[in-house]
Amino acid sequence: MKPNPTQEFFTGLRRVTEDCYAAFAPYYAQRQQHYVYPVYYQSVTQMVAAGGFFWKVFIRDGRRTLAVFKRSSIMGNYSVMLHIAPISLSGNRDDELWVMQTARRLGVTLKLCAEDIRRYHVPFRLCDPIRGNLEYVYDAQEIVAMAGGKFHGFRRAVRKVLGAEGYRHTYGVNDDIAPVVAAWDARNKAQGRTGVQSPHWRKIAALSAPQLRIHSVYVGGRLESFSVIEQVSPKHWVLVMGVRNYDSPLNDVNKAMHFLDCQIAAKAHTGVGTVYANIGAAIGLDGLDAEKEHLKPCAHQQIYRMGATQKLDTQTVKSIFANL
Repeated sequence: MKPNPTQEFFTGLRRVTEDCYAAFAPYYAQRQQHYVYPVYYQSVTQMVAAGGFFWKVFIRDGRRTLAVFKRSSIMGNYSVMLHIAPISLSGNRDDELWVMQTARRLGVTLKLCAEDIRRYHVPFRLCDPIRGNLEYVYDAQEIVAMAGGKFHGFRRAVRKVLGAEGYRHTYGVNDDIAPVVAAWDARNKAQGRTGVQSPHWRKIAALSAPQLRIHSVYVGGRLESFSVIEQVSPKHWVLVMGVRNYDSPLNDVNKAMHFLDCQIAAKAHTGVGTVYANIGAAIGLDGLDAEKEHLKPCAHQQIYRMGATQKLDTQTVKSIFANL
């Protein structure tokens, strides 16, 4: 019997779990050698929290290439997406292209950033910008320095919080965080916004990895904000999740938390070169684009969709994923 190419391609697929912090680390370090910026969906923390992510290492002539997939079913439409560009452990671009081209022939769509498009010489006409997927990237050292007129208002906001009476900066999971997240969810629900963070937070709180940092700001004994950040490679970070206390009278803590996020990232890297942090896209939420812009990005990174060339073998794919 002729082997099923879809079955062969996805054999060995595994769910993204906490073990992937260590498993992905050497691939992410290799990616950093070819890319200026990280992409938000490199975050293992985000993948575990959201669920539905899977990975496989393809081996060709002894060379290893990491691929991360996202399975989804929206309005009855079942699909699989290659969620970040493949990463060859040896930096072999041909192996990465083989995974991408094979995936497209098997009905898998690709998610690419502008740096991917340049690396693989993909014609822009084949790529559609994904609405709401404009990621914000920050130079961590620039944020920490807060130098010049560009940062005049930013400096004032940061110093207002860090100099407040009873200011305290803590690390790790604590019992004050869950109620703040629940209040955030309730506020969004009341305003008719979709999406909740509490289930994500429960998964994140159970994680433990050296790449993961959870830290909080208190003023006068009240939790003002907390942040979840992840080092995906020596000079690349993802700012995964941040929630402020909406019941607090202190209405501008975001800049202080961003300063602390970038300070942690900058201090963690002892080598030469710029440390970049990706905070992700605003995904269409009112006001979030403006807030991320106020945090002084050094770059904006549009994410694109590249369509498949053939139809997905849905029956085979559903069977594979059902057993994972």
